[in-house]
Amino acid sequence: MQIDIDYIRELLLDSERNDSYQIFVHRRYYGDDREEKKEHHANLLCEVGLLKRNNDTLYSGLVYRMTNEGHEFTATIRDESTWQSIKVIAGKYATPKTLKRIVLEHNKAGLGEKLKNREMYNLIVLGALWNWQENSKAEMEEYDRFLTYTSDQIISRFDDFGQDQLDRLKVYPCLFMNEGINDELAHVGEITKISRSGKLLKFEYTFYQDIRPVPNLLIYNKMASFDIRDGFEFSRTHWALKDVNLFRTLLTLPPPRKSPKVFEIDQYQDIDNRSVSVMMPFAAEFDPVHRSIQHVAEKEGLFAKRVDDIWEKDAIIQDIVNLIDSSSIVVCDCTGKNPNVFYELGIAHTLGRDVIMITQNPNDIPFDVGHIRYIPYHNNNEGLQKLGEELRERFKTLKD
Repeated sequence: MQIDIDYIRELLLDSERNDSYQIFVHRRYYGDDREEKKEHHANLLCEVGLLKRNNDTLYSGLVYRMTNEGHEFTATIRDESTWQSIKVIAGKYATPKTLKRIVLEHNKAGLGEKLKNREMYNLIVLGALWNWQENSKAEMEEYDRFLTYTSDQIISRFDDFGQDQLDRLKVYPCLFMNEGINDELAHVGEITKISRSGKLLKFEYTFYQDIRPVPNLLIYNKMASFDIRDGFEFSRTHWALKDVNLFRTLLTLPPPRKSPKVFEIDQYQDIDNRSVSVMMPFAAEFDPVHRSIQHVAEKEGLFAKRVDDIWEKDAIIQDIVNLIDSSSIVVCDCTGKNPNVFYELGIAHTLGRDVIMITQNPNDIPFDVGHIRYIPYHNNNEGLQKLGEELRERFKTLKD
């Protein structure tokens, strides 16, 4: 049964509302999905020490009682906003063990108080070359950079911006970004120190290590949810204060994809728009086909590779997946019904790449994808020239 972390919170809060702090599972109703779900999650909470199962169970069911750790855990997650931020940190596939660890870390570090101040957040954008991870200090010119793209209503909440007012900004979480709207990674954290030095604002910062970086593209696609009203903010160094709950907004973004078990893929895709991967049998007679594809790709400002052009991992399947995952276009030669090519074709479709199927024999196109347009060709000079012309048109279309 899948773990439902919102149900875990609901179960614990319901237990607190009961004077005896108990949870009952009614066995006479067993077979009811609701009771089975309750027992499953209660047992998971027992495993991490938040609940304890009573030995003197009722004839009609099971009884669970909240432990001291359970009370501390529930006190932390009772606040809805705090719970939302914990969910962001925990991720989509959280377990009770993960939740307990995060709650303990929050309580130990005193982050609970800071997380209460999340009706706003700081947005700091620096140039594309700034490396947030390699530094812990940064600066920017104050004039025409500080609190731009910030509403007058927010600015009016501050009397002035002396040191005391600057320090008030530290209680709000911060989204640290580089300029750009593609695969640049934005980090979530907080400002630990801020001061003026002449015309400069200097600040120190730290990241929340349990919150994964987010590609700028995902934020750009939902920028209104982040209170970003002007796309130009993604191309200008500035410091803004935004009037939304950052943690809750992060929850609206697509979750990182779950990694397969046979090979690895990055949690967030990193596509090179100039890259074309070529999947075909490893046989000498396909070398002219490969060269033709490379030649056409170069004319269109692209570069085409097949897996024998690279050799990065001990397992060849990982090299193949890396090549497909980083490419914007995948060319699959289905000639000969090669099982490896069909496997790679499936990976390309699953990863959502633009796939161009080619073949010397239309009967070699798999039945399941027979409805998708493909390019037939002959492996001779005239046939490869015609293949190049058709590929060039497809490349142009997909680039546009």
